[in-house]
Amino acid sequence: MTLVGGLALSCAVLAAPAPRAAPRAASAATAEAPAGKGLPTSGQVRELFEQGDYAQAIKQATTALAARGADAVAGNQRHDLLVLKGEAQLKLKNLNAAAAAFDEAERFAPDGVAGETAAVDRSTAELFRRSKGGTYTPPVRKGAAAPAPLDVSEPAARKAAFAAMFEEARPKVAAAVKSASLARQLPALLDAAKMLRDLRALELASSGETKETGKIAADLTPRARSLMARAVGDMADTVQKLEAKAMQVYNQVTPAGGGMRAAESGAVGLTIDETSRVRRIAGDCSRVAGVASDLKALFPADEADALRTLRDDADAVARHATQLADTRWDDYRAADEYVDPNAGGPPPPPPRGGTNFVQRPAGTGRNGPPSNVSRGVGTGGPR
Repeated sequence: MTLVGGLALSCAVLAAPAPRAAPRAASAATAEAPAGKGLPTSGQVRELFEQGDYAQAIKQATTALAARGADAVAGNQRHDLLVLKGEAQLKLKNLNAAAAAFDEAERFAPDGVAGETAAVDRSTAELFRRSKGGTYTPPVRKGAAAPAPLDVSEPAARKAAFAAMFEEARPKVAAAVKSASLARQLPALLDAAKMLRDLRALELASSGETKETGKIAADLTPRARSLMARAVGDMADTVQKLEAKAMQVYNQVTPAGGGMRAAESGAVGLTIDETSRVRRIAGDCSRVAGVASDLKALFPADEADALRTLRDDADAVARHATQLADTRWDDYRAADEYVDPNAGGPPPPPPRGGTNFVQRPAGTGRNGPPSNVSRGVGTGGPR
């Protein structure tokens, strides 16, 4: 396993709006992707929806979405099916189920997770969660009359709701970003970056632009990127050190007649605590990669390139850490092998590129009783 090397950084900070795309919903203009034999298509589900048979539309969409293998529907049709399913759930007043469908639809947005369709999906899911009985009431603004409730089933009302949600969230996010820009700890920066992602989605869904979010993000991104890059480098180094320790080879021996018999041999492996630590690193790096990807959507040119590099580095460390944590160390052990003490020569070759070799008496392995014999560094085996 090889780790990604240095992390490229850039200091350019330029905010620019994301390209505007037409809002997309489940529409008859969407080309039908091939479906498996007998599976409902998004067009058929749309017909049921338009006929008012919402329960059957949900049932048919669920059937199509559950298909696997060669019958699985393509991404664009999957997006349309999920949107139709969410709209049908809304008609039946199942707001939580409707929000869950739009959450899933965001993953399959045809213009990508940073596009306007994904922003509309994400904002719609949040709007449904904030609604009561199918209506959303915007917060009262100081000095203004109480706003009228909005029917979230109406597209025009949704756009007005997105704008109201954006205006409500903007000062809170700006304050969080300002505080996080002075922070020395990564968690505060990651939390602020998540709030930025949500704010960006609301602005993009309501206006098709991200100018205001870009201005707020400009205060956070250089420091966040620097801290994230340093953290990814430190985590990569930790994984490399734990891997080197785990790849040490031991040969546990016991007397057998005129020679010695290997009771067990193989790679030392990771302890339970070390495995948990590596898994935490994989999770942290995945989170950093997601934040870097979210911030990248707000910036053009050099800053976006630097964030893309950071995302790729974090993804690589996460994959490496996951692979190390998932390693079955028993696959690198053998037992009952005769070792001639007079034969000389080198010890058996270490697995997977390890370089160190240690020897210990029988009874000190992971399945043997505790021993008072000193085994040296790295010979404890997995617990």
